[in-house]
Amino acid sequence: YIELDPFQTEIVKSVNALLFATRQLIKKYLIRQGAKVKDKLLDKQLKRLSYNNYLRKMACVSPDGSKSVSKTYTLDRKGKGFLRHMGVKVRLEGYVNDRIRTPGQVKKILAANQAMLAIAGNDKDIYIETAKMYIVNEKHPRNRLFRALGFVNAAGNDSYFIQPVRNEKDNVTDLLDKLYRMEKVIKKVGFSDLKIEKNLTVIVVAENKVWMEYLKNLLEKKHYTHFRLAITYDRLIVSDLPLDKKIDSIRTTSFVQKVLSIA
Repeated sequence: YIELDPFQTEIVKSVNALLFATRQLIKKYLIRQGAKVKDKLLDKQLKRLSYNNYLRKMACVSPDGSKSVSKTYTLDRKGKGFLRHMGVKVRLEGYVNDRIRTPGQVKKILAANQAMLAIAGNDKDIYIETAKMYIVNEKHPRNRLFRALGFVNAAGNDSYFIQPVRNEKDNVTDLLDKLYRMEKVIKKVGFSDLKIEKNLTVIVVAENKVWMEYLKNLLEKKHYTHFRLAITYDRLIVSDLPLDKKIDSIRTTSFVQKVLSIA
């Protein structure tokens, strides 16, 4: 182990909070936490922390075999040990398994972090959390839990669940399954016990505009009563536009319309 200075410690904590993060996401998170970040110093410390096994640097590999240009950082063994010694919970433990290490799942977490930080900005009164778990302890937990890949909560105002979908058919199945479980958990537990605002919007983040339009048409045929749906895509959510211009609300099928269509 090496002795970490305050800035290095904050870097390790930021990666722990975000689970997986690019250099740019780490920088945004640190600035949000109030740190003054110089690019050269950040690069130097990321290199040192990786060399000394506090962070692990990885490249996401696409199905076609191509590697992403930007590297992704996650905690390595010494980083985990350092946080445990400080009494900080290691968020990767109990969450990361073989599936989560697949490029597709890592890409979804990166997209969730990107959208979450873009929505919250540097407002410290807005609470954010990556991969926040909600669960009801019943006999069939599979139907009574979900994990919001990104959570943004402006107390007394709005809450947002962020669910990225990459360009894979399995991702669409996972999305519909998660929306179903969100509905079940909120109905069973209630907004106040889950510590989320009743003015809840689930923001689906597509990889590009074409995929966004496809998902929008699909979701317009669904029916949810405990949250609103909105959709965006990677480049749009990080733009300088106001939030209402960066997301497109989805008008889902009302219950009456659904009954009439069946009839």
